[in-house]
Amino acid sequence: MKYESLFTPRCLAFFTWPGFYQYVCHARRIFLRLRTLAKAPDDSICIAIRAPRYHGHALAPVLGGVLTRYLGWHSIFWFLAIACILLGILFLFFFPETNRKLVGNVSRVPPSLSQPLYFFFMQRNKKQQRDAMERKSMAFPNPFAILKVVLDKEGAVVLAGNGVINILISGVNTGLPPLMTKLCGLSEVQTSLFFLAFSIGSAVCTVITGRLMDRAYRRTAAKHNIPVKLARRDPNMPVEHARLQVTWPHIAVAIAGLLGYGWTLNKPTHLAGPMFFLFVIGYPTTAVAQALNALMVDLFPRDAATTSAANNLIRCGLGAAIPAAIKPMTDAVKPGWAYTICAGFLLNIVPFFISLTRFGPGWRAGRAKQNTRDQEEVRNIVQVIASREAKAS
Repeated sequence: MKYESLFTPRCLAFFTWPGFYQYVCHARRIFLRLRTLAKAPDDSICIAIRAPRYHGHALAPVLGGVLTRYLGWHSIFWFLAIACILLGILFLFFFPETNRKLVGNVSRVPPSLSQPLYFFFMQRNKKQQRDAMERKSMAFPNPFAILKVVLDKEGAVVLAGNGVINILISGVNTGLPPLMTKLCGLSEVQTSLFFLAFSIGSAVCTVITGRLMDRAYRRTAAKHNIPVKLARRDPNMPVEHARLQVTWPHIAVAIAGLLGYGWTLNKPTHLAGPMFFLFVIGYPTTAVAQALNALMVDLFPRDAATTSAANNLIRCGLGAAIPAAIKPMTDAVKPGWAYTICAGFLLNIVPFFISLTRFGPGWRAGRAKQNTRDQEEVRNIVQVIASREAKAS
């Protein structure tokens, strides 16, 4: 089979990924709306929404290994095709439009392309009801909106940190199968079971880290004499410190886990060693990623979908290089030094997090002032145009 015949479908598969990530953005918008109504942080809900993505990375190899072992590798693609068709049918028939720009507080009928089929058939014979409701046309989305987040100082630091975390997760998950086959002679199914250790670590993180983040947020608000219910809207609330203080111990544990994992695999060893360190890596990397995601929502509360898109862009862009590099690295310098280099990537983002904690509130205040000036300029322009139209009439 030619390389081109594999590479082209792979590119096509990645081309479809942004559509699936829109559902992640949708979940984040719902979470942000719920948190706004509660007027208090509930990071346990936030982490629970994002947890399936991390579990999927660990559970998918297990399912793939079982299918390959007993039904052949072609069965993986049949399974994915059937699952995508079923999911597409469910979304096509039942997934409602919730974009407030299109439906408001559900008082407007969404554009035809945004209506699920069940809604279309229900409203087909209710023309008088549709005419009584305000309808807003669909506008083409602005693809450059993510630059607002990417070019922001705080946004760039948080996005870079999330990208490094994704590099580590991809490096561990991509490098595991060839190392287990080479050092231990394991089959596909046996190798896939190792991913469960990483998944269990992520699952434990979803139970514990949300509570730790809530506690840190409330403690920081109390330290600055800010009521928790008003902390979200208080510009004096140091959200950078509240979020990043949770990451420091987890970064240390992640570095230790990467070092232990790499040097354990430097030579053939007992399987319990790498499995333990996979658990150790899974917990703190997920915790750091969740803290950074929560900080991003705090920094850009009105742009949840935009921040999610920017996060996916940077995360996938940085994570795309490590699958191609990790095997040559482990072959050239052995797993010990390869994952020591990965740990160095994580260590290098610590100074940026420190600067974000130190200077972030000032950067945020400057951004708020600039937004206020921009809004005033827009209002002035609108008033000038309105006055000219009034004089002309």
